[in-house]
Amino acid sequence: MTTIKKSLNRIERIAADQSMIDGTNANQAKLPASFPLGSKTITPADVISVYQQRITSAKAVVTADAARAAAVKADQDVRTQTSAMTLAYRHVVLAMFAQSPDVLGTFGLKAPNPTPPTAATKAAAAAKAKATRKAGGAKAVAAAAPTVPAEPPAPAAPVAPAAGATKSPG
Repeated sequence: MTTIKKSLNRIERIAADQSMIDGTNANQAKLPASFPLGSKTITPADVISVYQQRITSAKAVVTADAARAAAVKADQDVRTQTSAMTLAYRHVVLAMFAQSPDVLGTFGLKAPNPTPPTAATKAAAAAKAKATRKAGGAKAVAAAAPTVPAEPPAPAAPVAPAAGATKSPG
């Protein structure tokens, strides 16, 4: 007696079932007209019908699987083609309604959390705070800061010597 491997894939199972139908048809004269199977009596035509149901069912799965794969591919293509527009729209909605979480909720969005400062930013802030404390506090730093005049003074025009004036030897 031959045993069928348990790990046959669907195509191999279809082929194995078709072989059983072909063998039954080829050897129908050698098979009994009916035989008991459990509490039922079946005929070779009943066996062929059962195998044909299995083949039909398996082929439907193969077809559905191919249709599913095509649908998944089509969905991925559409999402790739439309991702720039949908991302831009999402940013517009977030910018427009950032202060209205209830409105953002109707879009299925949440207000963005503020970005936490990086380690470099924190280190620079700590160094600046330390320098301010060392200088005597914020008021002392502001008072010691050089003031820049709003407009520099215009340079004085050179004075031209008066007519008839001579240089005196020194």
